Amino acid sequence: MTTAFIPVLMSDIKQLTQPVDIMKYIIWEYTSIPKNINDTFNEKEISFIFDAASVDGDPEALSNTVRGNLSGILSSYFPTGTNSVDVEVEWVDSVRYNLTIDMLVVINSTPYRITNTFQVDKSGNLVLNLIGN
Repeated sequence: MTTAFIPVLMSDIKQLTQPVDIMKYIIWEYTSIPKNINDTFNEKEISFIFDAASVDGDPEALSNTVRGNLSGILSSYFPTGTNSVDVEVEWVDSVRYNLTIDMLVVINSTPYRITNTFQVDKSGNLVLNLIGN
């Protein structure tokens, strides 16, 4: 059986192998990195900004797009596991809304979820707090 990992260029971590670390990194990458930056792997790239633009700001359609793209990338990292991605839309007013993303991966009957294991800094950015190897 192969083990999923993400190589990283950090001073104290060489690769991410823990499912929760990988899930956090996927969320960070999805919300931080634009699409179309790599011609070789462009069909594997994910980008929240690209997805939001592709649905013309329709939050319900965006919810479905986010769910599908994140579920697909989780399936590629954890092919022997199952995953569930829940995306909720909460309207702030008639124009603005919040999206809440919850990801669950189950590998060999062990659930991994980031819901209670992440932090947000004062600017609203995701704090990774990775374990790594």
